[in-house]
Amino acid sequence: MNAGDEIMALKCTVTTDLQAKDTNGYSGIQKHVEHDQSINHSNKDIVFSETQFNVYDESTATRQAIDDWNEQHFHNYVEQHDQHQREKGHAERQYGSVKNFLKRKKKATAVLTIGNMEVQSQLMKEFCPASSYVEEKLPDGTTHLVFKLKDEHEQPIKNNIAVAKRFYDCFNRALITATNNNVGWNLKSGKRVNIGDYLHRGRYATNNDEMGISHIHYEIATFGMTRGGKKRPAHATNSLNQALVSLHHAVTGQYCSLELTRA
Repeated sequence: MNAGDEIMALKCTVTTDLQAKDTNGYSGIQKHVEHDQSINHSNKDIVFSETQFNVYDESTATRQAIDDWNEQHFHNYVEQHDQHQREKGHAERQYGSVKNFLKRKKKATAVLTIGNMEVQSQLMKEFCPASSYVEEKLPDGTTHLVFKLKDEHEQPIKNNIAVAKRFYDCFNRALITATNNNVGWNLKSGKRVNIGDYLHRGRYATNNDEMGISHIHYEIATFGMTRGGKKRPAHATNSLNQALVSLHHAVTGQYCSLELTRA
């Protein structure tokens, strides 16, 4: 939990739901992660008292960093495309800018989860005072531990709030670190390949207030290179599939075919 605390080894599963489905990107996530109590959420297992422990990065600096990253990766392609269209006499087909090129493209988002409800409950029992949480039953009959943040008079229990904050801060740090853009591989050649070179995390929000394990939602700027052929040379693309193929090639030196499917 903190420096000096006892280290506990725990096996758990890490899952990622990665998809490109529409042009909304992160804005499609916002309503989900903000958990406004005045909105009728489809998810009925939100612990609104724990929304305070979510961490968000929707800053203008992060937005600008994504814009800069896209400009770096797609500027040359847009310039070459627009020049080609002008030469063909189709000035109206120019993109004009990287932003215009990406405007109508699908946006990628992801959810990363470390562990499950059982893991979270086990950790709470291991590291948190028994007086700081209560057991609640879910509609399916299973139980889940929830921090007891208010007393019988609906007054905040400061000690329990402090315990919950320390507990969820550990998950927040782990989730944010696991999705950082500098996570990657050191190759035998001495080259470093970062996931963020091809799948670049932008705005994000952690969710600690849903019945289940803490997780993180985030937007991804995607970059890949097509393989090209006789009729058309290789070029930059923001296709999620091609970004994954390009990342795989950068790490392994091999090309693969990839078909993303949604469960």
